[in-house]
Amino acid sequence: MSRFYPSILGSYSVILCLQTTINRSIRFSYHRMVGTVIGIIVVVLFEPYLRVNGWTLGGLIIIGCFMAKWLKRAETAIHQVALTVLLVFVLGHKSGGYPIDRFRDTLIGAITAVIIQMIIHPPNYLKQALKISEEYSNTLASTFTNTAQWVENGVDNTKEKEIQNKLKNLQQELELCKFVLKDENESLQ
Repeated sequence: MSRFYPSILGSYSVILCLQTTINRSIRFSYHRMVGTVIGIIVVVLFEPYLRVNGWTLGGLIIIGCFMAKWLKRAETAIHQVALTVLLVFVLGHKSGGYPIDRFRDTLIGAITAVIIQMIIHPPNYLKQALKISEEYSNTLASTFTNTAQWVENGVDNTKEKEIQNKLKNLQQELELCKFVLKDENESLQ
């Protein structure tokens, strides 16, 4: 078998493992490696006794996913089990050394992705987090001021809808602020 497939799959692994934060990249890489190992084990155990067809492939995927679920692996690992079973079972019949190639390429891809993220392009959400926090605090203060003026001037039904819309927008901004702060927290880890 040509070396074309493993080199493509190693690059694919790098692309998949690059996540928004270093922490997420490490977690995804770990789950990808666990799923790859489980998938390889399933295929290596059963492959000598099976022929490649849709039924055997489906059966192996079910067995591999069941094992991953039984071992309480994350959903990402379960997806990797299915992908690995497919690739190793189909390509492994053409090349006996493909399971090792698959493991090696996944490992190299995962390590490369984490190194790229750590050294070449480390994510920094600090400026974005500061900006969105400042915008949120300004909007919150403005909304409280408008609401206080509305109550002070007598509750006017015409302004009620406007205040409600501002409160809904404020809630959406809060969700966005939480999301950005979560990314910043993970990038600091």
